[in-house]
Amino acid sequence: MLKLLNQIVVGIDMLAVAEAMALAKKAGIDMEKLFTVLSTGAANSFTVQYYMPKMMRGDFEPGFRAAHLRKDLRYALETANKLNVPLPGTALTLQLYNALVAKGLGEKGTQALLKLYYEMANISD
Repeated sequence: MLKLLNQIVVGIDMLAVAEAMALAKKAGIDMEKLFTVLSTGAANSFTVQYYMPKMMRGDFEPGFRAAHLRKDLRYALETANKLNVPLPGTALTLQLYNALVAKGLGEKGTQALLKLYYEMANISD
């Protein structure tokens, strides 16, 4: 159960970083400046520190595979449903990872979520 709880936070944090990066890219914000702001303020996290630099380099090789995170999020939602606990953020994150896996990117790292956001926003890497 503790692993599933961890994965909820990891997944939603990755979603937040990918959203911020997609909007920044579309708005013409320098990614190094975004990284500085996120990594030195209240938004700082392991995802920002470890994964965002990889995402900025286009490195989507796995530390943890997207398909595995998807599985964990699915288990977390099944548990939440049994306990009558709504988890809308987790449900959205799972939908996005389902789409990522459907695109054949399940063996890439969880940070490959950025590729999905870039595609949705019509951003070329």
